[in-house]
Amino acid sequence: LGDTTIGDRSSPVLVVGNHIFVELDAGGLHTVARKANGQVWAWGQNVNGQLGDNTGSNRSSPVLVVGTHSFVEVDAGEVHTVARKADGSVWAWGQNTNGQLGDNSITARSSPVLVVGSHSFTAIACGNRHTLALKANGQVWAWGYALHGQIGDDQFQIPDRSSPSLVAGNHSFVDVSGGWEFSLARKASGEVWAWGNNTLYGQLGDNTGTNRNSPVLVVGTHSFVEVAGGFFHSLARKASGEVWA
Repeated sequence: LGDTTIGDRSSPVLVVGNHIFVELDAGGLHTVARKANGQVWAWGQNVNGQLGDNTGSNRSSPVLVVGTHSFVEVDAGEVHTVARKADGSVWAWGQNTNGQLGDNSITARSSPVLVVGSHSFTAIACGNRHTLALKANGQVWAWGYALHGQIGDDQFQIPDRSSPSLVAGNHSFVDVSGGWEFSLARKASGEVWAWGNNTLYGQLGDNTGTNRNSPVLVVGTHSFVEVAGGFFHSLARKASGEVWA
């Protein structure tokens, strides 16, 4: 919670330090926040280096991610963090067991490393152990844990992806979101497409319980303006303000 304690709170407490942030995101047990100057600060669990302060020490107040980086977007996975620069480069740190940092390794990192491949991305999103990134041409690329098809490149099998892999289907998306072991993306038309884990809970919204390794269309003649993935469920908002799940 960033209030210098490790006590649970049942009402809001102020994060210490007189910081002014413009963006924030919650991971599994850590929090990340970005300032207008591009600095990213983080607090919480750090056993895998997900705070990016070049240590493995938990922090109960904000610490600055190391390096002279200036980021325009930040997002947190279960135990990793990803940030994007204005030039489209994506940097990542934290747990990397499944390749979710995208640096072509499975080595955990406690400070930012560059995602390989000379890509330029316009948006990023984290699942629990995978990462998604959107390009200006509408392509979605993904890396990390791949077992349930959440990478979307027409494959289920291990090995996981430790570098970006193109989501199949020649789609053009405008928005992307990561769920626990699944992925969601929205088109300019308002259609939402999904892929990955769908067993038992139907979180892909295709009226089945079948895992998918490439995008499938969420059923119904809906047009959404925002989409978000949860643990085993999905949410989408319409321009009218209605939320569907």
